[in-house]
Amino acid sequence: VLARPAGPPELAVAAEAAAAGAREAADLKQQGNSFFSKGQYNDAVAAYSLALSFFDDGVLYSNRSECYLKLQKHLEAKLDAQKAVGLAGEEGNKKASWRLGRACLLLGELGQAAEAAQVGLARFPGDV
Repeated sequence: VLARPAGPPELAVAAEAAAAGAREAADLKQQGNSFFSKGQYNDAVAAYSLALSFFDDGVLYSNRSECYLKLQKHLEAKLDAQKAVGLAGEEGNKKASWRLGRACLLLGELGQAAEAAQVGLARFPGDV
């Protein structure tokens, strides 16, 4: 049995709800990954979207971006990749950076694609 955190009961309830949401998001992420590996990209998008309703996470946005690329929904892919890159902060997200560049290229936004590539190369020089 886990001990409840000290403090007002409302805080303990909120902490328990947050933990349950994080577990649900992790389960949904795994479902999304499974759908993706089977080529069921629409189902993967749905699973990642539900997970994002519990937890705002760059990896989830990046994974959903890749699904959108597979589905040729390039604008959606770009928006999710931008969100993932933004959430990654200073350490960056290699996959999201790559997906952002690909989405911009596929949208014909060559300047933005080049910028994404330059940022990715600067941040991850050993991964060329």
